[in-house]
Amino acid sequence: MVFLLALLWSPTFLMVRIGLDVMSPITLTLLRCFIGGSILFVIMCLFNRGRILTLFREWKRLAIGGLLLNAFPFYFCAYGEQFVDSSTAGIVEATTPIFVLILSLLFIRSYAKKIHLNSIIGLALGFAGVLIIFLPDFAFKQNIGLLALVGMAISFAGGFIFGERKLKHLPAVEAVGLQMLFGALIILPFWYFMPSRPLSAFAAKTWLVLSVLSVFGTCGGWVLYFHIVRKTSAAYVSLATLICPVMTVGWGYLILSEPITWYKIIGGSLTCVSILFVGGLFQKKQDQAAGDGVFAVKKDSQGKEM
Repeated sequence: MVFLLALLWSPTFLMVRIGLDVMSPITLTLLRCFIGGSILFVIMCLFNRGRILTLFREWKRLAIGGLLLNAFPFYFCAYGEQFVDSSTAGIVEATTPIFVLILSLLFIRSYAKKIHLNSIIGLALGFAGVLIIFLPDFAFKQNIGLLALVGMAISFAGGFIFGERKLKHLPAVEAVGLQMLFGALIILPFWYFMPSRPLSAFAAKTWLVLSVLSVFGTCGGWVLYFHIVRKTSAAYVSLATLICPVMTVGWGYLILSEPITWYKIIGGSLTCVSILFVGGLFQKKQDQAAGDGVFAVKKDSQGKEM
């Protein structure tokens, strides 16, 4: 299941890079949110129509989720990939668990009491990995692109924390669909006033790329993510972030002939190892059960996942 999740997520950066050849980042973000959200909304209307009004009562939380998990990171990803290749984007996205830890320490007071030495080691390794990715080329545009991708990872991290605390009780398919539609609504005014090609000018190949990106990478990936989390644990799902960078580099090399450089290998490897530390996967089992890892699953008094 985790391998399937990585297989769905990893081509996302490749598809974004291909889409940028014919459209602006803001257009790509809008269409990605709208197409993905519309597909899931239709599914919700067909099978769970009675939940629509109930879910709309949570519109404020869903709008915040759409901003943090869709509008911001999708745009940052598209903007950043104008200046760096897709494989680098995939490696930077893998730092999301590191920023989950940082934001948890900054904004969740109780979390600081549970900080583990492994988390500190993971932070150091993660920052070292990102620094290595930044170092080889100090070109201004490339670093702007890398900073945008870091913004993507931070936004995802904030969205994961918000979703864990405020959206976990909502059904996955419906919540993800409405979040994407709210994300599209947030992007729409900016798209309207920013220069971009008219949608009628896009060729059939462009719409095919958008459809694959929206259906598999966005809809399929996020729905499967929530399904696996509910069946297993977030720590188990976090293994997908270790597989995704490898697959992303492979897709970029095979499809776009992107070079596999030494700094991608070293920086990506350090990032993957850091996730093992930050996620608590190197901790003792009793520590994980106590909830010391970022991805530890909360359990009730009977040992059931909450």
